[in-house]
Amino acid sequence: KDLSLCAALICLDLKTPWTMMEDLAQWLEILKRVVGDLMQQLPLGEQDRLREQVSEELAEYEAPEAPDTEAESQAKSEAKSEGAEVVLSYNFGIPLIVVVTRSDTSNALESPKTLGWSETIEAYLRNECLPFGAAIVYTAAQGKVPRNLEALYEYLMHRLYGHKLKTPPNVPSRDALFVPGGWDSRERIDKTASALEGGLDRAFESVVVSLDASLPSPPQEVKCDDMQKFLKSSSAVLQKIGAVSARSDKAKAALAGASAKKAPTELSGAGSGKRASIDAGKAGVSTKGDVANFFQNLLTRGQSGANLTPEKRASTASAKAAPSAPAGGSGEEPKLAPPSPAQGSAKEETTPSAAPEAKEEAAAPKEEAAAPKEEAAAPKE
Repeated sequence: KDLSLCAALICLDLKTPWTMMEDLAQWLEILKRVVGDLMQQLPLGEQDRLREQVSEELAEYEAPEAPDTEAESQAKSEAKSEGAEVVLSYNFGIPLIVVVTRSDTSNALESPKTLGWSETIEAYLRNECLPFGAAIVYTAAQGKVPRNLEALYEYLMHRLYGHKLKTPPNVPSRDALFVPGGWDSRERIDKTASALEGGLDRAFESVVVSLDASLPSPPQEVKCDDMQKFLKSSSAVLQKIGAVSARSDKAKAALAGASAKKAPTELSGAGSGKRASIDAGKAGVSTKGDVANFFQNLLTRGQSGANLTPEKRASTASAKAAPSAPAGGSGEEPKLAPPSPAQGSAKEETTPSAAPEAKEEAAAPKEEAAAPKEEAAAPKE
C-alpha cells in the first residue's frame, strides 16, 4: 500500500465549539491506531522515508507572497527559522489537515456571552495542532461566497502532488482562518495566547461553555425503608409524643368484648338473648343506651301488631289458607258439574254448621294479637 499519496482530514464543527477540543483529541487517538497499523505493514525503510518527507515539507515551507519591504523580508526570515525549529511530537508519515466546518456561524461568537471565544478557539487549535504538524482551514460551503474551499483543494494538491501553493496564511480570522503546516511556531502561538485572560493555562471548557439549554435534572431517587424498620421508627416517635400503644388498645377491646359476652347471657332469660348477643358481638361494646333502644324496638313492634283490625287479620289468614292453583299447563279454570238434588240437600244441611267454625276463625286473630302483648310485657318483668 502506497501511503505517499494519502492525507488525513479531521473535521470539526464551529457551530458547537465547546466540543471541538474533545473531538479533536478523540480523532487524533483513532488516527494514531489506524495509521500505526498501516505503517506496520510497510518495510522499515519505507516508514522512515515517509516520516522524513513530512518533516522536510514542514521545515521548507515558505509563504507564497514575496516581501516588498525590508521589514517584511526580515519577518519572513524569522518565520522561516521559527518553522525550521518545529519538532513533531508524533509524525504520522502523511499530511494532516484539521478542517473546521460551518465557519459562517462565527457571527454567533460575537455576542456578549461569547465575547473572546474566537481568539480562544484559534489559540487552542493552533496549540493542539503544532506538535503534529497539522494545517488548519476554516471552511463554509453555504452562502453566496464560500470560504476557503479553493484554499483547501490547493493545499491538498500541494502536499500530495507538489503543486505550488498560492494561498497565503490568513491569521487571525474569525471565519476564514488558514494556517498551513510548517508556518506556525511556538513563539507565534504564545504571542496570540498572551492576549487571552489566563493564556493557555485555563481549561478550554471553562472558557467556551455550552450554550444549549440544560436538560432538566432527573428526579432524585427516594429510598424507602422496609416495614420492620418503619414500624420501629414509628413506635419510637409515638412514644416520644405520648401516643397510646396498640397493645393497650387491644387490651381494652378484649375487656369490652368480654363484658359484651356477659350481657347477652343475662338477657337470654327474657326471651331475646340470641338477638342481643349477636348485636353485642358486632358492636364489641354494650352500653345502657343500646339495651334501652333494643327494648324500645320490641315495644313498638308489639304495638304495631296490636293495631291491626280483625278484618285485616282474617283476610291475611284466609290468603294463607287458600289452596294453590292446580299444576297444569292449560291455565283454564276447571268446570264444575251441576250439583245433584242429593248434593244440594247435603249442602243445605252443612251450611248452619259452618257458622260456628267461622266464629272460631274470627276469634283466632284475637288470640294472636294478644301474643305480642305478652311478649312485650316480658321485658318489663
